[in-house]
This record gives sequence, C-alpha cells and structure tokens, in this order.
Amino acid sequence: MPSLARRMINRMGRPIELRAGNAVAEAESRLWPALEDIRHEAREADARHDADARHEAREAIADLGVESLGARLDALQDQLGALSGQTELRNHQRDAELEAIRRAFTDAIVEIASQQGSLSALLERFDRRLARAELPGVRPAPALAGASSYEVVSYAQNQEDVVLARMTNLVAHGTFVDVGAGHPIMENVTYALYLRGWRGVNIEPMSREVEMYGIDRPDDETLQLAIGAEKGSLTLYEAPLENRGATTSDVNLVEKYSRDGEDFVPFEVAMVTLSSVFAQYAPGDVHVVKIDVEGMETDVLVGADLPKHQPWVLVIEATQPNSSADASQDWEPLVLNSGYRLVLFDGLNRFYVREDLTEIAELLSLPANVFDHWVSYQLVDKERALEAAMAFAAAMDYQRSEAEGYARSLETVLAAQEPTGITSEST
Repeated sequence: MPSLARRMINRMGRPIELRAGNAVAEAESRLWPALEDIRHEAREADARHDADARHEAREAIADLGVESLGARLDALQDQLGALSGQTELRNHQRDAELEAIRRAFTDAIVEIASQQGSLSALLERFDRRLARAELPGVRPAPALAGASSYEVVSYAQNQEDVVLARMTNLVAHGTFVDVGAGHPIMENVTYALYLRGWRGVNIEPMSREVEMYGIDRPDDETLQLAIGAEKGSLTLYEAPLENRGATTSDVNLVEKYSRDGEDFVPFEVAMVTLSSVFAQYAPGDVHVVKIDVEGMETDVLVGADLPKHQPWVLVIEATQPNSSADASQDWEPLVLNSGYRLVLFDGLNRFYVREDLTEIAELLSLPANVFDHWVSYQLVDKERALEAAMAFAAAMDYQRSEAEGYARSLETVLAAQEPTGITSEST
C-alpha cells in the first residue's frame, strides 16, 4: 500500500522529482517508526483484553445509566482515525474539528461525573490525565478511587459488616462461621472481614455458590451442606439467579414465590448440626456466627449447642423473608438462655454478644454510621468505571495528538518539496 505521503502527492497530481521523492522518503523513514511504535503499543494493549474484559467494562459503564457512552466513544475514535489522514485540511479547519472532539470527550465525562456529585474533582483529574498524556497499555493501574478515604468497604446488604469490622481493631485474625453464606462477595456479611485478615467456615447448600467460594475465597473452608437440628438430609428449593437469597426449605414460601412467577427447583442436600461444624472445623474461639437461613433459624440454633461452644457474637436475620415483620419470637429465647444479650437490631438482623464480653457489646451497640468511615462496594465499582472511562479518554486524546503531530510533520516535508508558487491546495 502506498505511504501516506505518496498518496497525498498522487492526489495533488503534482509530478515530483526523484530528488524530492527521496527527500520525502527519508523524512518518512524518520517519522514513520515513531507512529508505528504508538500503534504497536495500542495493538498490544488491545490484545491484552479479551472479550470478557471488554464486556465487563461495558457493563460497568452501563451500570452508571449511561449506556450510550461506549458507542459515543467508539464514534469519536473513528473521527480521530479519519482526522489523521486528512492532511490537506487547512489549519483552522483541523483545529475546529479537534476542538469539537475534545468537547465531546469532556461532555461524555461530565455526563458520568454529574451522577456522582463530584463533577469538578473528576474533571480536574481528567485534565491531569490529559496533561500527562500516557500511552495506553503502559500507564500504571488506576488507584481505587476514594479507597484511601474510607476504613471499610461494605459488601453486606444492610452494612452488617461495617458494624462487625469494629472488632478487627481488637482481634486482628478472627474466625467466623457463616450459615447460609450466599454469594462470596456481593451482599456478603463476612467478605469485609476476610479482606481484613479473618478466616472462617462458609456453609452454603447451592453448588454454584460453593464453586465461587473456591475461586474468590480460597483461604476459607466452604461446606456444601444444610444446617439443622440433627444430622440427615433436607429438601431445599433453589431460587432463580435474580433472587438467590430466597432459597428455602419452606414449601409455603415457594408457593408464594411461584404465584409471583418465580421458578424454584427442588434438590437434596446433606444436613448436619452447627455443633458438629464447630467441633470439626472451628474447635477454638469463634468470634462471629452469622445465620441467614430463610425460616430455619430455630432448627439451626437447636443444633448449635451454644453453651458448649460459646461463640462471641451472633448475627441472626430476624425478619420474615422479604418483610419487616419480626420473626425472632420463636428462637430468641434459645439465644438469651444460652448466655447472650441483645445489643443491636438494625432493622433486619439482631446482634447478640456473650454476656461476659462487655467491651464487644458496647462496640457493636450502634448501627453503621458516618464515624465508621465506610463506603458501599457499589460506589467503589462506579468509581472504578469512571477511572476506566477517563483513562480511555486520555489514551484517545494522546493518540489523536500523536496523529496530528505526524500529519503536521508530513505537511512540512511536502511543503518543502513543492515547486515555488505551488501550494498543497492546488489540484
């Protein structure tokens, strides 16, 4: 394929002397490798991202409610590519187009940033990225936005992990047992503790979630079991993906969900007592036990033998499934009569602390609040998406500026070789 300079010369229809052609070739030989290096870096960066990574990036941007951003940036990239080949444009035409593209990039970032309530700070960071003009693929990974400003990232449904994280200041490497563990990260009560150095036992009957624990939390012990009043087996009804936490053994609940159009699939699972889990997998101090079993709380507590094992803290979901109605009246006496006192009800869970642990009781007596310096994982994910969008925009701006500089260099070389009195605008 003819070089860019050769194609431009041919389009102008100007015969060029061999001497002039050699000069152009020499100039290109100096200019072309620099642009090829840039393109090579960009290709390598693209090769490092497979289809799943691109899909996740699009999903992260879509989560912000700005589904059109990816298409807009793709269109802008096409404009930049077209611009690099249009060396015959006069300076004022090119500058106008570049300014329009810059405004479009800025508008895209403004559209996202306005949803986060931190517009000026984000634009400042965007401007600093443009000033640095780092190449894609070789820039350092963006820092987790805002992470240094917070002591706890909360993954739990109701910030239970923010309350429990206060214990990590007293117990650096604690132990937990999570009954009805659910997803290993999202809406998980013990994942924040895991990230802070605690380890434990996750008890989850659904095979899909158990497999994820092996990947996301390999240092924990994860058991595919049900917990009940005695050893045996249990029929559970597995909830659909959009409502996984509703998996239950309660046929009445399943019928209610079915009337709402949700399909639950029955399956059999082995059942053991919580006391046997303590004895086999956590024979020492257990600092936190979380119980979320969709109506089976009484059976779990009957088989726990709390007076024998004496875990420090119990966090038990205390409302009826998908309701604010209290469900603790049937099982709370089992807890209180085992040497525990209620220290907090957060609207969903009841927190119980062993009676002799007064310092822990005081520590957990307040719900999550501003003084815990916490942030939700959803906000962190959105900030990561913003970082990715700004990095992409900065990389595109860098490639545009490189293409523009190369085009100007070629124009200078061509202008120097043209016969006197003939301009590049002539046909």
